[in-house]
Amino acid sequence: MYKVSTILFCLTLFMAVVISCDNNKNTTNLNVNLTVTNGDTTTVYLSKFEGGERTLYDSAKLINNKAVLRTNIVQPEFYYIFFKGSGDYIPLFAEPGNISVDVDMNNISEPLIVGSKTQSIYDAYTGSIAVYDNQARELGKQYSEAKGNNDTARMFVIEDEYALVDTKKTEHLIDYAMVNNSSTVTAFIVLNNSYKLELNELDSILNNFDPSIYTSEYVIKLKDYVGTLKKSSIGQPFIDFTLDNPQGKPTPLSSLLNGNYVLVDFWASWCGPCRIENPSLVAAFEKFHDKGFDIVGVSFDNNHDKWTEAIQSDNLSWAHISDLIGWDSQAGKLYGIKSIPQNVLINPDGIIIDKNLHGDDLQNKLAELLK
Repeated sequence: MYKVSTILFCLTLFMAVVISCDNNKNTTNLNVNLTVTNGDTTTVYLSKFEGGERTLYDSAKLINNKAVLRTNIVQPEFYYIFFKGSGDYIPLFAEPGNISVDVDMNNISEPLIVGSKTQSIYDAYTGSIAVYDNQARELGKQYSEAKGNNDTARMFVIEDEYALVDTKKTEHLIDYAMVNNSSTVTAFIVLNNSYKLELNELDSILNNFDPSIYTSEYVIKLKDYVGTLKKSSIGQPFIDFTLDNPQGKPTPLSSLLNGNYVLVDFWASWCGPCRIENPSLVAAFEKFHDKGFDIVGVSFDNNHDKWTEAIQSDNLSWAHISDLIGWDSQAGKLYGIKSIPQNVLINPDGIIIDKNLHGDDLQNKLAELLK
């Protein structure tokens, strides 16, 4: 379970924009009738995020504050209605049919959506976790105040309280998923929170899904993700990959496995919790390196200079590699990394023997292995 700093500050996604062709509006089966008040935008877009990229499905100009957005749809899917120029958007869970969306731009967070059963199911779930989200927000405020007062004792207490709230929220998610196993909404929610769940939990949820939603893109993506996690789970051989070192030389991971126990650490210079964790890694490296321990840093950075500056600033005196493409990192995809910091520990035989060892847990493990 990560501390509050990880939960609050480290979940970051890189997004690019890709525009696809407009749909043939004569063959569409989803019609979103939009009414906007108190807005000065002229164009609206129906989009989804796919593979970290925004894909456009339709666009329309507002005429007398109204517009219709159309597309083809088979299974229920999660869309966003974007407003040109403002950056504002409305999330929408939709299925085939006619859906009306009425929104006051002065209160865009509370649109009136009628005609989407899946939106109603999604709203009911978000309502059921509101108590946890409210508690987390309050703890976040208290944490910021304690940090501003340099009250480290209070910060540690809040971290533990936040971890408990997050655990309860995750338990609620698992219970919900096991009961509501025939809803595409459930698959969507589980996929978006999959980074919080253990492999066995994801496997149980996936195996419990009703066959009626097997063709949902969210179920398919979950299957792919679980398959990736299984390939990189404890007891499996390490997965090799090649990324550039800071000097630009292509460097296979296998070339850095020299018969020692090797921790492959996934991190980035922009990741606050990663930087907080780095002194613990330095301490472990200095204590156990001469006894047969190494670290390989795999960065999710995009900027070479910031990457190398962080290496130097944090005194990370071990091997480093990166393809400098952020969350699209080849290595991250091979190991199913959706949040950082994360790590895998590989033994001298090339077998993954542990994962996500942080702080004292890492030193305790190394002390056990390198007596």
